[in-house]
Amino acid sequence: MRTIKGISKLFLLFCIITLTSCGKDDDRQEFTLKDAVFEYTYDLGVANKGGQITTPESSITLDALLVEYPYNGTIKSGKLNLTSETSIIVSAKNSNLELKNFTLTVNKMNLNLGNLTVDNTELYNSDNLDYVKKFFNRMVSEKKLTISSTFTPSRKITDEDELTIKFVIKADYIYLQ
Repeated sequence: MRTIKGISKLFLLFCIITLTSCGKDDDRQEFTLKDAVFEYTYDLGVANKGGQITTPESSITLDALLVEYPYNGTIKSGKLNLTSETSIIVSAKNSNLELKNFTLTVNKMNLNLGNLTVDNTELYNSDNLDYVKKFFNRMVSEKKLTISSTFTPSRKITDEDELTIKFVIKADYIYLQ
């Protein structure tokens, strides 16, 4: 009899803890951060001609990307705005540069773009739209943006070249407060 009462008390305690923890998110309200635009520039660095390089991984939190916006809560979800304000541009100050077998990795997702001529090259286009949507969704779920790349430059790249990828992402975010 004591065993049954003990088991019953443990079961009751388990139910109380479970129901209490399940109700916590229900108490928080959802808000929308509409048309939020963040910019992030990733420096591809320097490299010698002909040798394949893998750039160091760079990571930034979603909160840091959205620091300009007055929200105070936890991002729950996001929806990419498919507008001309969203862009991903590879550029260099000095032209006549080709990145051979260029692979962009965003949040552990690879996109091989083949040989890429750098001339304010827009990567946000109809060919890459599914990739952008997928890395955006992963960025929102992981709450961070992580970037690296692999390529073989057609010539030596110096600091003066200022070889970068600039991400400009416009989206709506649902957050809990």
